[in-house]
Amino acid sequence: MKKNTPKVGRPPKYRNEKERTAARKAQNRKCQERVGAERRERYQNDPVYRAKILSAQRARYRARNGRTKAAIGHRRGKANAYATKRSVLRGPLKISRLTLNPTQCADFLDTTPTAFAAWVATGKFPRPQLRDATGTFHYTARQMNAMCEALFHAMKGRVVFRASDTAAIAKVHAAFHQTAV
Repeated sequence: MKKNTPKVGRPPKYRNEKERTAARKAQNRKCQERVGAERRERYQNDPVYRAKILSAQRARYRARNGRTKAAIGHRRGKANAYATKRSVLRGPLKISRLTLNPTQCADFLDTTPTAFAAWVATGKFPRPQLRDATGTFHYTARQMNAMCEALFHAMKGRVVFRASDTAAIAKVHAAFHQTAV
């Protein structure tokens, strides 16, 4: 057999490497478009498949970004763990109650004291009616539990409390006034 004889059979499909690469990329793009269309249709029509995809997306997000912020009000019913027993003034009366100062309220709601103060200043949260001897305002643990419960149910798992959430704000104020001191 001679070493330099040309191969017998089908002629080469592409003239050079550039043509081969371009054809391969075009074929891959065509396949991706077909598979993508099938997946989009399945996502629209199959709720189990959609739930699986969304769950995987959340898992990838958590893996990349670490711990995500919890929903507002996720600590509902646990204000007593953040409260301290204080003597507070209610008009001319001095009473002893389990209360939370603004910093403790912010910790309880998993936000910053500055953000909580802004919520009170903008009317998202009602102004507390109790003061201690130093003039600091306080909420009772019962009030905070009620407001947190109302906020949690009104926000439905969201993590941002906006001024446009008028229904949530109204529920928080109603809960506050129902548990007045």
